Amino acid sequence: MDGNGTSGVCKNCGLSLKKIALPVCAQASSGLGVTLRLTGLSLTNSIGAMLEIGPQVINTSFGRTNFDCALQPENFACLSLELSKEMDVIVAAASGNARTSLQFPASDPRAKGIGGVDAGFLFWDDSPGSNAACPPAYFGRECGSNYTQNAAEKRQEIVTPAKNVRSTFYTGKDWNPELSCGDAFGVGSTSDGSGLCTGTSMSAPIAAGLYGLLRSINPLVKQAADLPTSAPGVIEVVQRTTDRAQSGIPWDLRYGYGLPDAQAAAKMMLGTVKQDTVRNRATPLFQLYSPGALDYAATTVPQIAITYLRFSPARYYSTPEAFVNFIFGALIPGYTQFPVAAGLNPPEPRALAYVLSTEYAPSTVASAQLTPLYWVDRKRSWPLGCLPAQCNSFNRDSLLVTGTATLNAAVAAGYEYKGLQGYVYASEASNTVALRLQCKPADDDCAVFTEDQRSDFVAAGYSQGFLGASNSIIGYAYRPGDMDSDGLADAQEYVIGTSAITPDSDTDGILDSVEFPQAGVSTSDPCSNAAVLCTAPAANIFKNGFE
Repeated sequence: MDGNGTSGVCKNCGLSLKKIALPVCAQASSGLGVTLRLTGLSLTNSIGAMLEIGPQVINTSFGRTNFDCALQPENFACLSLELSKEMDVIVAAASGNARTSLQFPASDPRAKGIGGVDAGFLFWDDSPGSNAACPPAYFGRECGSNYTQNAAEKRQEIVTPAKNVRSTFYTGKDWNPELSCGDAFGVGSTSDGSGLCTGTSMSAPIAAGLYGLLRSINPLVKQAADLPTSAPGVIEVVQRTTDRAQSGIPWDLRYGYGLPDAQAAAKMMLGTVKQDTVRNRATPLFQLYSPGALDYAATTVPQIAITYLRFSPARYYSTPEAFVNFIFGALIPGYTQFPVAAGLNPPEPRALAYVLSTEYAPSTVASAQLTPLYWVDRKRSWPLGCLPAQCNSFNRDSLLVTGTATLNAAVAAGYEYKGLQGYVYASEASNTVALRLQCKPADDDCAVFTEDQRSDFVAAGYSQGFLGASNSIIGYAYRPGDMDSDGLADAQEYVIGTSAITPDSDTDGILDSVEFPQAGVSTSDPCSNAAVLCTAPAANIFKNGFE
């Protein structure tokens, strides 16, 4: 929340923006001029560009009417939506403001249509049954949320606030004065970059933020189950925790599944141990290498790993085993393939180590201090000052750092800050190993690796500290492994307090990995029985409300 009362949904989520309208020549009453217009090409370029940087969620606060991908599946915009599905990227789309059927892309089955409610959480409609209270220039539009008109149409997914929502704007700029939308509207200064606006373009980002929050808790969980009987995905978690779902009220044409409950959804994603919500989850740190880019890269986000594998200019990123024999990684229980298009044959996901997904220390080590992993990236031709024919134009250095001082130094040195990628222990904790960041100047590359790999990396030339740092340790993470072969990583068991040497910690006849899956949503409490082998104390999270 900023000083003007503007609050977001996922405070630590990375954010990237792309323009969705192109300047075109158009005839107006004043003559020929240039205006911005949404086209199939601009839509394709915006979604396609987003997919190339590895998002887990895309927000689309725009729309077109009378467009259906079923009639033109080879349209570039439709192909972009298909790619988002293949990459398991959630698309949250504004339903529209004309009180008619969902606009595109909200109307597409690969996107989630987000409708709007007013300040009283009633369905947003400023002029029910007429156009009398609608803005005169908009002929019945811009005064109420679109919704599903009949059972044969695409379903409205959920609803979030749309009426007079406080948001951010370019300082001193109004998007549309006729609709009371801009910096000049609402409380505060007319040039503070914060004001009110109305429309489902305000609703969709709220939903996108919630989806992002849930994906940050467990990046391995798919966006939605393929079958109704499958384990729930992110979308089902939201559906099952809305106000309507908690009251036993079914889906509705206008409200969809209802108003989301962020606290309930987050608790469901985190899971329950000893009848209490856990504070954290362990998530794998993927390590990849490109001999073309001369770059070791590490990430906790599957979609980012996919961009290395699919969209890198060098197009040679893979799991390191294919190129360097001293790099290792353990297979990830319950997560056997990156979500990419069939036929691409991607390498199998492997964990270099396991880091933590939230900023709260696990209750098993409640006194420990956690530090964020910041993702930074630099692309430049190498060697510096080389002639074009002699340059490696694919050269890249993508890495993770800790500490704001190091982050600021990296940005000053030409790296771009890309977002937060989980958390590590600031000091050594039980069952953890040091994560190091060391560099090889000859390749213009720095690599993140574990203490177990240190001698091999040093022998390969990675012997200098990042930007001359004397201490190359950036934190401590859990080693990969599954000692009891129950399909749940040891790291996860250490974090939540189940037994890493017994497949069924509470002896109820159900494996820990079934009750608390590594790559899924918890289905039951793995310590609900006598729990003599469970060590986690009460989690004490959300005791004073959700923040």
